[in-house]
Amino acid sequence: MNRTPYDLTCQVPVYRLLFAGRTSEDTQLAEKLAALIELAHGFENLSPPKNFAILKKHIKAFVTGFDGAAHLRAKLMEAENASELEQALKVSGHI
Repeated sequence: MNRTPYDLTCQVPVYRLLFAGRTSEDTQLAEKLAALIELAHGFENLSPPKNFAILKKHIKAFVTGFDGAAHLRAKLMEAENASELEQALKVSGHI
């Protein structure tokens, strides 16, 4: 998919559109993490560029409701860019 992290027609975060009508429990963790990676990489392509730290407030929406979620969130918060976030997920064994 080639899209920005926001639907530019209505300024709604894409993850809200992807998961509309579904609870966190209804969505597989792998799907949430794939969407988080896509969001992070898309965020880096915004023009004008934004500080990656802005994206971090959305991490809890994706990484919650499973054993070890708090620990994984803490690791993801250390990431300074999308590649580091993706690498942290790989190291954790979640992708």
